[in-house]
Amino acid sequence: MHFRFLTGRPLAGAAALLLMAAALQAQIPGAVRLGEMRSVSGLVEHPGADSVPAPVAHLRVVLHRVGQDTQRPIDSTFTDAHGAYRLRYETTGAPDAVYFASASYDGIAYFTPPLQAADVASPDGDILVFDTTSHGITLELQGRHIVVGAPSANGTRRVAEVFDLGNDGTKTLIARDTQSPLWTTQLPAAAVAPAVSGGDVAPGAVAFVGTEVRLFAPVSPGIRQLAVGFTLPASAFPLSLPMTGGAGVLEVMLEEASATPSMPGLSQRQSVTTGERTFKRYLAQDVPDSAVLRIDVGAGGGGSRTRLFAGIAFAMAILLAVALTIALRRHVPRAAADSAPAPVAPVIIDATRSETLLFQLAQLDSAYARDPDRAPADR
Repeated sequence: MHFRFLTGRPLAGAAALLLMAAALQAQIPGAVRLGEMRSVSGLVEHPGADSVPAPVAHLRVVLHRVGQDTQRPIDSTFTDAHGAYRLRYETTGAPDAVYFASASYDGIAYFTPPLQAADVASPDGDILVFDTTSHGITLELQGRHIVVGAPSANGTRRVAEVFDLGNDGTKTLIARDTQSPLWTTQLPAAAVAPAVSGGDVAPGAVAFVGTEVRLFAPVSPGIRQLAVGFTLPASAFPLSLPMTGGAGVLEVMLEEASATPSMPGLSQRQSVTTGERTFKRYLAQDVPDSAVLRIDVGAGGGGSRTRLFAGIAFAMAILLAVALTIALRRHVPRAAADSAPAPVAPVIIDATRSETLLFQLAQLDSAYARDPDRAPADR
């Protein structure tokens, strides 16, 4: 199984969200000028014994192109004695193509963000790589985000949970074997059809055994986001969720107007609205391991909800952005944070899935930009 990582510069707060959005929006079909000569250059670095980034010499860097027509590496080079590399390329084929560079180190591949400008240089082209270990690091649950959709016609509700897992070490944590997960959590007993649903972790790197979720994906320093979706029957409510392991931040989003959460320290914040859909939003900080979240759905009825999955997908995107903001603000390793430049901790995602999602998102953005008057159900 092969995984890919994304690296970039540290961002904070709302600026992180804006730059993330801009990075993807710039790759919608028609945004790339065909026949344009471009270049990418940067440094490949590795945290040394003192956690100060040190250059990695003579390491292969591969340039990738992902488009509607083809998905393939298009060129490669080796870093020099100072860890520097430079690649030139021409934009060709379908104009929706996304370009990025990668470097493999100790069996793991790390990537740059999508290349936006015609000439990308350090620090935007820098790649931070890590040693790996299977012991000595304990993942911490830094954040937990719960989204509960409105009921479908038969009363079931789609639920999504996003877990922000923190690696405060200086190495990428890998599983010792296929029987030793890096982290586990429990789903509600009534959960039906659990599956990885977005986030940073590939579906193949997570196992569902009964109600237990087992994570096997490598976790590099910083925050990784595991997103799991499942369905709950009406009989599962009121729902009680133990906050096992605690959480630095708990976020709850409820689409149903009559639904209410209760837990000490939980406070309501401004709702999130997209189109005609609204999610009530609640936050709590420093949630203890002993806390229990209770979600009551009231007497609200079912009714057909053909837009449920679109709403959940939007809410998931918001939650992932929130989680990434937390990661960028709080979880760059201390020693690395004191040096400059200090790349953002990589995000692990499955290679094929990442390429597919980038393209699909670009296609959706382009479609709605061309036809803003689409019916709400389509959105």
